[in-house]
Amino acid sequence: KHAIIAFRDFMIQQRFAQNTIHQYSSMLKTFFGHFNHKRPQELTTADLEQFNRACIIDKGYSNTYQRQMLSALKRFYFWFPEDHHMRINQVEYVPKGKKLPTVLSEDEVKRILKAIDNPKHKLIVAMLYSCGLRISELIHLKVEDIDFERREIHIRESKGAKDRKVPLRNGMLDLIKRSLKSLPNRSHLALEQN
Repeated sequence: KHAIIAFRDFMIQQRFAQNTIHQYSSMLKTFFGHFNHKRPQELTTADLEQFNRACIIDKGYSNTYQRQMLSALKRFYFWFPEDHHMRINQVEYVPKGKKLPTVLSEDEVKRILKAIDNPKHKLIVAMLYSCGLRISELIHLKVEDIDFERREIHIRESKGAKDRKVPLRNGMLDLIKRSLKSLPNRSHLALEQN
């Protein structure tokens, strides 16, 4: 337990994303909770393989969960300051599945937007779809991040703490301008911030 808290502090100082910190901490609690009679330095690769079979595969967890667990453990044992018996690099990742995403047709998107009466909700759905924004990006998007002349949005500190630029189509520009006219003093585009 103390090791997980110390590792959490390490991740915070290394500026890991909040979701990663939460996910890794939760997964490490699950893993070490399964072996509550052993300390982290006493666990072996065989223990990890046993955990993988009994607690991930036999319980029907996804490949994604299995990869995330292994990532959390690899990062933890790379950081872990004491000698240990875990040879985590000997364990291979499960290959990712290669499924194609389900994409709405242009007509389906138009019908969805037409069915939304609330202008703010329409803007939110249109921005998510048209600009390919993540929900977290839209929540933090400020009016000042929209460059109307260049027809682009500056997304700040997105996934992986990276900035990126997103082009805006004409119809999207018009929708944003109409939305800003109805609420001229807002700092964030889609959501009111307190």
